Amino acid sequence: MRRIACNLCRSSKLKCRVKEPDLSCERCLNRNVHCSYLPQASRPARSLPSPQPSQRSHNLSAPSAQSPVAYHLNQDTHDLDFGRGRPEDILREGEFTHSLILLYFSNFSDVHFMFDEELFLKDYAVGQTPKLILYSMMALSIRFSLAPFGEELPPSHRGEVLFEHARKLLQQEFDWPSITAIQAYILLSTYKITFGGSRQSYVYLGFATNMLRALRLLDNQLEENSVTSEMYRRLVCTMVLMDRLVSFPLRLPPQFSPQDKIPTMLGDDAFWALKKGTYASTDGGLNRYNSANVSQETLKLSGMLVEVCQVYFNGDSNTTFEEVRTRFNIYASSRDPSLLYTTANLEHHKEHDTLRKFAYMHLLHHHVGQLIHFHALKYTWWRDSCSTLQNLEAFRKICSQNTSSWAKLFDQNPRLLGQMLYLGSYYEKFESQTAG
Repeated sequence: MRRIACNLCRSSKLKCRVKEPDLSCERCLNRNVHCSYLPQASRPARSLPSPQPSQRSHNLSAPSAQSPVAYHLNQDTHDLDFGRGRPEDILREGEFTHSLILLYFSNFSDVHFMFDEELFLKDYAVGQTPKLILYSMMALSIRFSLAPFGEELPPSHRGEVLFEHARKLLQQEFDWPSITAIQAYILLSTYKITFGGSRQSYVYLGFATNMLRALRLLDNQLEENSVTSEMYRRLVCTMVLMDRLVSFPLRLPPQFSPQDKIPTMLGDDAFWALKKGTYASTDGGLNRYNSANVSQETLKLSGMLVEVCQVYFNGDSNTTFEEVRTRFNIYASSRDPSLLYTTANLEHHKEHDTLRKFAYMHLLHHHVGQLIHFHALKYTWWRDSCSTLQNLEAFRKICSQNTSSWAKLFDQNPRLLGQMLYLGSYYEKFESQTAG
């Protein structure tokens, strides 16, 4: 008489479904593993039934030809032991996991404010970091590792194994709102937008936003000055920044609306004092912390980017565009001295290991400035036989009135302007609905 379930389904306590006799069950068939329902091959009478460990080794069959299911090293190393190379084995290598965490903060701290490196490493040291977060974070950072991996895939696809493992863990609580699930969705969304899959990134970000609203983190203004409240504020700001950077290039509706009240993050010095228990928010306490918040300025610039994109996409009047340009010019001329692109500020951020965050803020600032000033140029039609550099003098006049770093960029690279104008005139022949 047939057993209730095959060995694999019974050990996993899952329902075993078989369509026809003497065939694999649906679960074993989908996983391409040996099913105990298959008839045994003829063998000598003395042979004993295969023990359970041997059967388990059958279930862990070789990876498919398209993508690996485990990590392997191309040479024997005494420092690293990945075992079978599964994500669980990678996580057991404490020093290697620690190095991947550091790589994450080194390469993604410019757009991710939701984790504080000092607090995160403390939680990891005492084993309080959820494995779902670790797998998601390692999927992002493993491509930057210098470990001697033996797979044939390029480094950009190296995180697929960890990504799929984190995704399976997230499926178990995909409909249960929690801070951990929100953070995991943001990490997986970043993985997709970084290594291909922008629409999936948008979907993951939508899941995180719905959970954020279900937990009412936007309704509560988080005015309490505690480390937990500040981390919640930074989580919300990270999601808003991701939404602005993902939604508009895809020409999809943003997850956050102008009616949402976005919190304000504390500056670096103020947050440091808050972590040390010396923060003072009364009697002019905020004035004690002079350094400007680079992350908050990045978020502010992303809001200006949204305004400029809306003007372009909606075809608003020149009056609306002039208002946006006026606000940007006022912002650019009234920035805190610690935010300017100077040698002293560069050295300061090098010492504090925040140079990437500082550079990204200026990159976004220059990008918004370019979009605004390019709107003042006359169109160059691609069908015309005239030179695409007909607006060169007009653009140089604009640059002469603007002494910012991005304007000086064209003086140092004379051919850059011609190349950009040529590309601009070339892409004008595409319809706006299909461009991008």
